[in-house]
Amino acid sequence: MLEGIKTIEVSPTKAIYPVLLTPPLVPELLLFRDVLLYAPAVVGFFLISRRARKAPEKIFLVYSALVFGIIIIIDYFTTKIGYVRIIGMSLPFLVFLSAITYFTIIEKIKRFWKVPLIALLVTILLVSSFIGLWGHNFAPVHLYNPAVSPNDVGERNKDFMRIADFNRYVPIANFAKVWADDRNPLVFLLNPADYSKIETMPVSNIGELGSRSNELAYVLKDLNLYFYYAGTYSSIDNPKDVEGVKSMLQQHLESRFNLVFNDGKYEVWETFSGPP
Repeated sequence: MLEGIKTIEVSPTKAIYPVLLTPPLVPELLLFRDVLLYAPAVVGFFLISRRARKAPEKIFLVYSALVFGIIIIIDYFTTKIGYVRIIGMSLPFLVFLSAITYFTIIEKIKRFWKVPLIALLVTILLVSSFIGLWGHNFAPVHLYNPAVSPNDVGERNKDFMRIADFNRYVPIANFAKVWADDRNPLVFLLNPADYSKIETMPVSNIGELGSRSNELAYVLKDLNLYFYYAGTYSSIDNPKDVEGVKSMLQQHLESRFNLVFNDGKYEVWETFSGPP
């Protein structure tokens, strides 16, 4: 973010992930995987650039890869809003350029080492990809380790439709604001006409929660406002702050709301003088 002409601050800041998602050696393994995937693309770009003059049809590939590279660099050091999307769109170029590099290397080594080298490379890429999946600095351990609860790492609960029957009897139209610790499930639980009422439970201005007499609050994620996959765009960007915020939100709910639904996992709260 620019502030006059004096300072330049990179926005957003580096994402912080729970310890459960960053077990020992996993971040290093994922970094090594990314190096094997993306670094050869840079080398491949220079290799094909040298041949572009002799083969004009390759100039399109060179300039296209250059444009994607510039966009990725600018986005990474500024907003980081579309970093993953840009890489996704440029994958055909990255794969092709990396293939050029690896093909050049394999052609220059002895035949005896070709098969072992290819087998080792493919094994490292497959193992690291299955561990990290879409993560570059973390591994979604909760997806393949039942001992890790999704709530512990800020994952969204998938069975929220179980409260749909209760929700049919809630007069949402009579409420001015609908709070939630996870807004997305409300898209399926509420009518489109009520979408404008949905707000994420506040953190810095927590006094707004329950400040009106006709508010509703959905607890769908155990008041955990941290989302590991949202990075710095999560309401709480540091998982260490989760418990403190949960405690404050729980106090506000208990002092300003009535608990009208509780199935052991999900809760719905209504302000004391809310609609009947």
